[in-house]
Amino acid sequence: MGRLLIHGGRILDPSRDLDEPGDCLIEAGRIVAVGADLPREGAECLDAEGAWIVPGLVDLHAHLREPGQEYKEDLASGGMAAVAGGFTQVACMANTEPVNDDPSVTKFIL
Repeated sequence: MGRLLIHGGRILDPSRDLDEPGDCLIEAGRIVAVGADLPREGAECLDAEGAWIVPGLVDLHAHLREPGQEYKEDLASGGMAAVAGGFTQVACMANTEPVNDDPSVTKFIL
């Protein structure tokens, strides 16, 4: 993975009390710089005008329904929906059949 410059978005980072327009430079999958007018040389550029640039979001209440109720949702469709919404982690609710209260069910989900 090379360099990716996400530019022109609204940067929101509550841990740094940051809410301002700017760019985010990513190298080898890691954020290396955040700020205004970062250099574009050697980077693939992604225009984020009108979008937010935020840390990965965590959904602590996901209904993935697999195993047992895949007709409602499954791990693949729930995972794709999470990624599309900017979530990098989800915590599955224990509303599956069988309930995720046993290591074998957890192993299946993982």
